[in-house]
Amino acid sequence: MSQDGDALSCDTKTTVAKDVGQIDAHESDSTAESWSGSINRISKKYNVSAFLDMIRAMPEPADLLACCTPLVRPQLDEAAALELERLFQALADRNRLKVVNMLAQAEGQAICVCEFQKALGLKQPTVSYHLKQLIDAGVITREQHGRFAFYSLQLGVLDRIADLVRPAVPA
Repeated sequence: MSQDGDALSCDTKTTVAKDVGQIDAHESDSTAESWSGSINRISKKYNVSAFLDMIRAMPEPADLLACCTPLVRPQLDEAAALELERLFQALADRNRLKVVNMLAQAEGQAICVCEFQKALGLKQPTVSYHLKQLIDAGVITREQHGRFAFYSLQLGVLDRIADLVRPAVPA
């Protein structure tokens, strides 16, 4: 802090450092007078005791090893991570999430593509695009019945998604 109680500015810190450098230069003269003169000059210019109090009040540095020790390590291998990335990319669209939600509510029953068009308010090519993304990611399956396609959730897909957010059980 400076004499008027303000925090040390960057310019003040630079000046203090220069003054300390002058002390070192005077120290080479090896005279006690030049050393004490420099200290007195710095003490008059800056509130050194407040600065020292500020330094003493700083917390001790945390144990670096304890700080940087990871609590959890990744449990996914590269192949599983790539599979989940594809799954999340497929689910990262509000219309596809609505499709998955509709299929989950259907309790295993297949839903016709025309139902998705009505519910989503989208044209058939757009709905087909979203359904293809979900099929390619392994989220849903497709069955053709005549001119219409029916879709259902892939078995176990909701469990796979739920496992990602479920906390690990300690061993």
